[in-house]
Amino acid sequence: MVYIFNKLFADTQTQLRAGKEVGFRINKNTCRIVDICVNLEEHWLDIAQVGEAGIFQHNQTPLLVIEVTSTNEAEDYKKKHQEYAAIGIPEYWIINRNREHIRVCNSAYPGSPYHHREFRKREQILSQVLPQLKLTVDEVLNPLSVRRLMEIEKAQQVAERDALKMELERLKTLMKLD
Repeated sequence: MVYIFNKLFADTQTQLRAGKEVGFRINKNTCRIVDICVNLEEHWLDIAQVGEAGIFQHNQTPLLVIEVTSTNEAEDYKKKHQEYAAIGIPEYWIINRNREHIRVCNSAYPGSPYHHREFRKREQILSQVLPQLKLTVDEVLNPLSVRRLMEIEKAQQVAERDALKMELERLKTLMKLD
């Protein structure tokens, strides 16, 4: 998923970046390590310069946090849900492989409670933070490997290049007819 998000950000020239297993401050003494985090590119650069474990500070609140449920679902659905809303994370996804759904939680403004919607198989996920995202629940629950995604992208580039070559040859032929 990180690859898909970062490709979207590059394609749309959005100054965002996604990463895995990064932390951010809940309060002065507490930090949460999340499965996937989307934040401003400048904040990623800040934590990269520290050279230690990456932790976003209070003024670097992530825009989107994604958690995959583990054995303690109550923590993802209740405790983290409340913590993330309280510190102003605009969007929080809970991926539940057992129930085969994704809960997308959004807050109207920083610090407000989340409202959520659950997306099931074959449904496209709607994100307020990333409205240009085209991703289904199935693609999240059964992701292609990064290698496979890169192979698909390369094949598309080759097909586009071949189509351009054919069009160029067609135009050259037309020019000779004139």
